[in-house]
Amino acid sequence: MTDAGLPVGVVDLISGSTRVRIDITGRASHTGGTPMHLRADALATAAQIVLAGEELAKDSRHHGTRITVGKLDVHPGSITTIPGHCQLHIDIRDTDAERQRLSTTELIARACEIAGSRDTGISVEVLADASPVVLPVKIRTAITDAAADLGIDYRVLPSGASHDTQMINHGCPGGIIFVSGQNHGISHSPDELTKYEDLAVGVELLAASLRHLDASSHSSNF
Repeated sequence: MTDAGLPVGVVDLISGSTRVRIDITGRASHTGGTPMHLRADALATAAQIVLAGEELAKDSRHHGTRITVGKLDVHPGSITTIPGHCQLHIDIRDTDAERQRLSTTELIARACEIAGSRDTGISVEVLADASPVVLPVKIRTAITDAAADLGIDYRVLPSGASHDTQMINHGCPGGIIFVSGQNHGISHSPDELTKYEDLAVGVELLAASLRHLDASSHSSNF
């Protein structure tokens, strides 16, 4: 939204998310007493897996895939000890369900190859797996019609973040309105900032959208 210079975004699709935990087991030993060629460094393996995920997500076959290692724990955590164990928590997101699962399978296979080549052990667990969700056309149309009535420019776009709507939509139809943010649109951060006037545009559009839906509910069902 911020990059496009438009005041409003209307979400048509929410990305799916597969969350994976990978444990790497190496040999914790003294940094001074262990030659480089005799090491089984769990962190070095983990670092290579992080880069493998980035490379996979940037591959042209995976346009739209997002792979993130959001948490990395290193043990024993001593400056003079080679890491003997690392745990990575990985988030694989995509708007295409098949590609989401394919990316997960490819990343796990690549992680196993890397671990084997570095004389480290590996275990993998899929923690969660949620498919992409297409939001109801009726609600999206109500929002875009209301935006047109109000003279608000908008773009229909997917959401990379899940939001509560992804889960709620399984039991109750929902929609999402994005408004423009500051600081390059950064979110989930203390630097996230939206101006009051931009929030007001979203509130006005939300109210108008609800009126559109209320009017249409008398003639049809969701």
